[in-house]
Amino acid sequence: MSDHASTLESFIAHWSKGEANERANSQTFLLQLTQMLGVPAPSNTHEHGYSFEFPVKVPGTSNTNFLDLYRRAHFVLKSKQFAALREEQSELALVAQKAGVIEGKAKSGPVRGTAAWDDAMIRARGQAELTLPKGKAGKPRQPLAPPLRSPRAKPAAKTAWLKPLADRIRATEQALHAAGHPVTAEELTSIFARAKPVDLQEILDSLVTLGRAHRSGEKFSV
Repeated sequence: MSDHASTLESFIAHWSKGEANERANSQTFLLQLTQMLGVPAPSNTHEHGYSFEFPVKVPGTSNTNFLDLYRRAHFVLKSKQFAALREEQSELALVAQKAGVIEGKAKSGPVRGTAAWDDAMIRARGQAELTLPKGKAGKPRQPLAPPLRSPRAKPAAKTAWLKPLADRIRATEQALHAAGHPVTAEELTSIFARAKPVDLQEILDSLVTLGRAHRSGEKFSV
């Protein structure tokens, strides 16, 4: 086994046992990851455009947000806490917790691999996009064009666009499966009542990131 493979296995073994704490582990993990990949580590100054806690002004306000890790023209990274999957507790343990004999541990975040985890990842992506620095021209991103409709077409019954994010994610996945062929965000928007293309686009992009959908150009499929 090569030294690199041995080091990689040690890295994975070490961080697989890491506690579910965002701030205590995030920067250490990322610094070690850059060493493992043989790429430059974040700078200790923001002027290079590659640093932890990179400050960005919130548009239209005097507030400043901070990106967990940002590299100009490359990526923005948002660290999130998670809750470790706990073993099923016995009935006796549950009764003891309720009686206050033993203390139950509070969750520090969603459990990985659950719908709550997927929701947290999509929200994190949205938070990161909202705080992305503007380009050199200082121009905001262009909104997606609304779907074109034929004035002669008889409108079909639309699917309810429910408020909970988890319901929207499930509805979007179901719509992709039902389509049976690649579709755009605008095309999917037309089947939901009061849905916005930007919302569908965000969910579709996040599903691709999570490996639950595929993208080819402007079209998405499962």
